[in-house]
Amino acid sequence: MFKSPFDRSKNKTLEEVEEIFRSTREDFFLRKNRNLQFLLQKRYSQIDSLLTNCDRVLEIGTGAGFSKLFIKQKFISSDIANNEWIDECFSAEKIPHKSSSLDAVFTTDTILHLNDPVNFFKEVERVLKPGGLFIIQEINLSLVHKILIKTLNHCTYDYKKNLYLEKNELEMGPFSANAANLDLILSNNKQFNKEFSFEKKIDTKNEFLIYLLSGGITAKFPYINFPRFLLVLIDFLDKILLYFLPNIFALSRNIVFRKSPIKFSQIKYSGWAETVKKQHDCLSFDNYFDIKNNIELINLAIGRAKSYGDVCTLTNQMILKTDHLDKILEIDYKNENLTCQAGVTIDQINNEINNDNYILPVTGGFEKISIGGAIANDIHGKNFFHYKSFGSHINWIKILLSDGDIRVISKDKYSDLFFATVGGIGLTGIILEASIKIIKVKNLGLKVENIVVKNEYIFQHLKKHSRRNDYCYGILSFHSRNKLSFIKLGNFSSEAVVKKRNNLPFLNPFLMSIFFKFSNKFSHRLFYSLLTILYRKRLYKEQVHLNDYLYIYNNSLNYMEGVQIHYVVREADSENAFSKISDLIKSSGSTINLVVIKYFTDCDARYLSFPQNGFAVSIDVKSSKNIKSLIKDIIDTVISLNGRIYLAKDSDLSKDQFSEIFNKEEFREVVIKYNKMMKFSSDAAQRYNLN
Repeated sequence: MFKSPFDRSKNKTLEEVEEIFRSTREDFFLRKNRNLQFLLQKRYSQIDSLLTNCDRVLEIGTGAGFSKLFIKQKFISSDIANNEWIDECFSAEKIPHKSSSLDAVFTTDTILHLNDPVNFFKEVERVLKPGGLFIIQEINLSLVHKILIKTLNHCTYDYKKNLYLEKNELEMGPFSANAANLDLILSNNKQFNKEFSFEKKIDTKNEFLIYLLSGGITAKFPYINFPRFLLVLIDFLDKILLYFLPNIFALSRNIVFRKSPIKFSQIKYSGWAETVKKQHDCLSFDNYFDIKNNIELINLAIGRAKSYGDVCTLTNQMILKTDHLDKILEIDYKNENLTCQAGVTIDQINNEINNDNYILPVTGGFEKISIGGAIANDIHGKNFFHYKSFGSHINWIKILLSDGDIRVISKDKYSDLFFATVGGIGLTGIILEASIKIIKVKNLGLKVENIVVKNEYIFQHLKKHSRRNDYCYGILSFHSRNKLSFIKLGNFSSEAVVKKRNNLPFLNPFLMSIFFKFSNKFSHRLFYSLLTILYRKRLYKEQVHLNDYLYIYNNSLNYMEGVQIHYVVREADSENAFSKISDLIKSSGSTINLVVIKYFTDCDARYLSFPQNGFAVSIDVKSSKNIKSLIKDIIDTVISLNGRIYLAKDSDLSKDQFSEIFNKEEFREVVIKYNKMMKFSSDAAQRYNLN
């Protein structure tokens, strides 16, 4: 009754093994064993999730070919037994692939059948790229599993072998096995680290009842088909049991290694507005030599991860954090130029040059963003009419390409790569340093006028005041019945002493923090109604420090929960666009935390850069169950009017929507011209299908 093909008393030829796998596969489709389907779905879905962002993947020991039924990612199947579902037929101990050619290798219940598993590990290490994944699903020799092996006699285990010095002696064919192979390799930790450059990411012991109730994969044992809800319950009970007693009951083991010649750290982070932290492997160097030597490992460089969405994340992949590239290399006040490394932050520069009344021509709304990030996202500020975007003030960029070549690029030298890098969300190479312009101002005092206007006039007022003032932006109250908007104007003061006064409590950062944390439509209406009573005049003046004006929401926006959609539409269509989008928001019943509007003039932005002539509108939408559908509808509206979405703040743009806004192939052409491929990536780039 308990029949297994793993019969140690009989040798099996390859032809017999092939027939066993064909019979197993046919039996799987005929019997419709729900228990086994549940087990395989569970196993392979875990593997599938690890293969995200892996392009070239190889499976070793495909057997009956069940993996292709459950794994969505593309991969090459292989086995020593050749059947029609096998892509490549070879021995696992001699893999016919070039060195450093694969992103991942995975195997299921294969290592126990190998004569020389140490050589197999070496072969996997050879064919994996630096940073590549080695995913193992193998039997676990718990107390129960040892009893089963002794009882069924379908294989054996031998702990007396030293596999680093000698091979197994498995002479009975492909199904012969030493179930202790994996334990023997991993138990000698010192020898393992000496032999291999693998870093262990995951090591879990799994499956007890759910394994026994499956009836076996290649073996055929009696089973009773259970409904899915009961299988889920049994799986839950398994997890509880194995949490406390894995060495007694766990029948399988999952291990994930990453190939790396150097040590790296594992960190979890997300885009600034994302709620779920994502796992990353992280390198960080303070010199260009080490970065260049490890370029094959690195798939994305990041600064301070202040992008709202996923342009700064690459889940389960190796990233470079540039926070150690934090040196300001030169300040040339005479020619008004500053040279710094990519990890230097805007507040570092401000602290260095503000005392001499120098400033950066353009900064965003946050000080703690890196210069590399400012370039990659081509940030813009509250003075766009006069100074355009950050990219307009870059003299040159030093960038590391995928082949290790370091180039200095500018508007005149490698201009296509320069313009693709400015706003290119980190996909053109690793920005190492840059030379940027600085400007001299009278002093850091700013005369601010806070104008209160009706919503219907905000666009025309913004255009008029943007021309006449050093800084200008609008804040629109979406839910208030009196439909008030605020336009904040800023002009450099001639006064040497800056007195900080704030006559408009609405813009007090502390109050804004509380407001964002607990806001809803009712609180919005109440808040703006109180403002109407409180403020009798239409014009409020104050004198502030420049940085208090530029970075007023530095901390308060941390309390805002939701998604920001940031778009720009041509001037002629701006009011029409906002009207349509307002109708969408109202019909969805969503709460809007904040609406900020700026006037853009034309600038020399190309490829993936955001700015174009018109009105740029950022809308912060509070989280709700229908927020995704609302954002999609807003994006479709923007696309219908030939507008653009700011990628630094995007989390929802689909690959089709992206292609309608940006010339994807033109951008890819430039990147591939200099990198030979689309090496650098991000979760957003994967979503846009750029890779």
